[in-house]
Amino acid sequence: MIRQRLMTALVLAAGLLIALFALPPVAASAVFAILLLIGAWEWSALAGFPSTSGRVIYAAAGLLVGAALWHFVEPGTGMTAIAAIDVAVWVVGLFWILRSPESVPRSYAVLSGLVALPFGWWLVTELLAGRGPWWVLLLIVVVAAADIGAFFSGRAFGRVKLAPRVSPGKSWEGVVGGVLAAATVGAITGVWLGLSVPRMVLLMVAIAAISVVGDLTLSMLKRAAGVKDSGTIFPGHGGVLDRVDSLLAALPLYLLGLGVITGS
Repeated sequence: MIRQRLMTALVLAAGLLIALFALPPVAASAVFAILLLIGAWEWSALAGFPSTSGRVIYAAAGLLVGAALWHFVEPGTGMTAIAAIDVAVWVVGLFWILRSPESVPRSYAVLSGLVALPFGWWLVTELLAGRGPWWVLLLIVVVAAADIGAFFSGRAFGRVKLAPRVSPGKSWEGVVGGVLAAATVGAITGVWLGLSVPRMVLLMVAIAAISVVGDLTLSMLKRAAGVKDSGTIFPGHGGVLDRVDSLLAALPLYLLGLGVITGS
């Protein structure tokens, strides 16, 4: 299992780097749109659509929302509003996490996917075209650092459960480790790029925190749907949503924060 997970992770990392650095932004956006479609298919099950036709319609609706954003929202000008709406989806998710084990309304499960996925796709397209692949990679690195830091600190020191009714394996000690790892990335990045180190550290700490919300929100929806993983497309890693839940939650806040720090 460990070997399978490692091989899948290496293939995914190679594919990501090719999409970001070897493909033109439009082609990379098309690749991300395919992931959006697969993610919407997976989310449809979490949203309570048991039939194939219902899941197809839901996935198509997610793709149509993304297409509408692409066609009607001007690059740059609409980013703040799109990102703010996207952040709100995850804040509402946090509300239901805190109310667990109360049942998550199906309306939230349905509508959140139709915002988080296409809005996330539009925002990453905006980020790639406007700032370039290195800024996309930085987001992935900080979320990965937070995840790795949380894993190891949770295993070593984890005692106090974070949200036992949603994800029993997560602890507050793990969150602290993830935040410290993200803060380290922020400090290094600030020095390297000549940006405000305190602001970069603050942004990366916020990214680490909201990435946990993204992970817990998907865990909450999966638990409500009675499934362990969102899909099986990635051997040893589950589905698309299992790999991008934290990134989806972090992306809009990351873009808003970059706008404040860089002034653009």
